[in-house]
Amino acid sequence: MITSTEVRGPKSKKTGYEGWPVAETLVILDTGAEQNYVDEELAEYIGAKVVEGDKKLTVATLGGGETKVQSDKVKFELLTQHGKLEIEALTIPRITTEFEPIKLETSEKEFIRKKNIKFKKPEGTQAGILLGIDAFMKICDKWEKVTLPTGRSLVFTKLGSVICGSMSESYNQEFRKSFVARKKEDIREKDEIEKEFSLEEQFSLQNIGIVENPVDPKTEEIKQMFHDTVVQDEENRVCVTFPFKKGMITKIADNHSMALARLRSMYRNSRQTKAWDQLIKNFEDMINRKIIEDTQANAVEDDLRPVYYIPYQLVYNENSNTTKVRTVFDASSKVKGEISLNQAIHQGPSLIPELLGILLRIRTHFYLLVGDIEKAFHMVGLQEIHRDCTRFLYLKDPLGEIKEENLRYMRFTRIPFGVNASPYLLAMAIEYAIEHSAASEKLKEVVHRMCYVDNLFATSNNDEREPEEEQMEANETPIVRRETPV
Repeated sequence: MITSTEVRGPKSKKTGYEGWPVAETLVILDTGAEQNYVDEELAEYIGAKVVEGDKKLTVATLGGGETKVQSDKVKFELLTQHGKLEIEALTIPRITTEFEPIKLETSEKEFIRKKNIKFKKPEGTQAGILLGIDAFMKICDKWEKVTLPTGRSLVFTKLGSVICGSMSESYNQEFRKSFVARKKEDIREKDEIEKEFSLEEQFSLQNIGIVENPVDPKTEEIKQMFHDTVVQDEENRVCVTFPFKKGMITKIADNHSMALARLRSMYRNSRQTKAWDQLIKNFEDMINRKIIEDTQANAVEDDLRPVYYIPYQLVYNENSNTTKVRTVFDASSKVKGEISLNQAIHQGPSLIPELLGILLRIRTHFYLLVGDIEKAFHMVGLQEIHRDCTRFLYLKDPLGEIKEENLRYMRFTRIPFGVNASPYLLAMAIEYAIEHSAASEKLKEVVHRMCYVDNLFATSNNDEREPEEEQMEANETPIVRRETPV
């Protein structure tokens, strides 16, 4: 049975329900399920409370393979016709694929109208919650129902009236599908699961540079889009725009509610830790270097200036010798049914084929000079017209509470890492900058043939400094060098 209802996070002892949104979602009532499940994006959006983290699940669909996922047990509230109902559920990436909720026949509509029965048609195309047998019995505790003219039943539940029965033969055959999944806890260690995913990705064809047509016409269009819009500012910095897909620039959602929910969640979990102090230092450093800037809360209303708020989180890497905590931006974030920034722009062509050529060429000489451009992504400017789609929320007082008057609206002035097109834009910006510089033709060729994203490679058969290396230093190129025999 399928219905729809409103959900929200549990009440906090300190702040009540303040700040967390209420969302409406489709709910599947499944008497064959022993557990309750909630879409992980929905759980994060409403501020569901994590009561038990890092549970390992194996999700298996009929006719398909198994997928390993990390899950949290969370607590949230269903808003029923008789008050709130607290639910505990496991988070999973997706409950169902898109489907169309069951429709009423004409005779059923007339019956419901004459009997003056309250019935709300479920809205949406994806279920956000699946409730198992325990929750089902709480929602359908009295099991009152009426039989409709078609033979189907109308069951009265705490979530409203729900249609129970099979689809009619006249119903659109495209949507006469079943969606069934079984889930079990995975007892293997997290490292084993991650290793299996890594091996699968490592041997996929697109990840080793094998493509059907290396000169894709769409690739040429994206490159032309870059050359039509790229400029250099007064500081000679290359400034770019995002390569939006046709017709998508007006469909992107602002994602403000998700960004605010992520900020609240991170603040709640990290406020008293050294990681929060590191986040403050990171943002202060980016402000001083003019990588990010303050902006107004209300953006300019212009179809050519899309608005999108990028959520961010803290990622820990204790094995790193330099940065133990990174601030990672997620431009793929979105509320279900909306369009994220990464969905709206072209990612750009794969750079893997160029890497294969580089790996072959570096084996032809005895010495190899390897370097990477320091903070390369933040070297490339982002033009004003697209800065509002790199907005994010911060705090005027990082140690104060999260409330409207303390929210600080900021945006990037350079391309941020986390946008799927950034590696491609960086590669194109380096190529454009070197072609329009006073560098020698030999150096231009070295960069063109031996540069992969922000990594530069040079080869030699002797250990003396090459002229190209000296010219890079003369141009004050911020490159970290590492020399090694091949």
